[in-house]
Amino acid sequence: MMVINNKLQALLVVLLISISSLGKTYHPKVIAHRWGGGEYPENTIIAFERSLRAGADGIELDIQLSKDGVIMLYHSQDLSTITEAKGKVSDFTAI
Repeated sequence: MMVINNKLQALLVVLLISISSLGKTYHPKVIAHRWGGGEYPENTIIAFERSLRAGADGIELDIQLSKDGVIMLYHSQDLSTITEAKGKVSDFTAI
């Protein structure tokens, strides 16, 4: 089962920034991190929308794969960080 790790996420962010600046003068980009303001639940549509309305050029999000291969937006592999469930995202099916 494939798990996206932090090094791969960082590489993807750098790659996206690099591609977007090809042939242009480089201007730093503001990338929101799970909407760190704490006003909205992390990795949710409302948090992403709020980040973009606040002026972020892009968003960083975390993905995990469920046991049945469904992409889930969730920061850590351990469900107990913000839910009452115990175990890894990959230990559970989406349905």
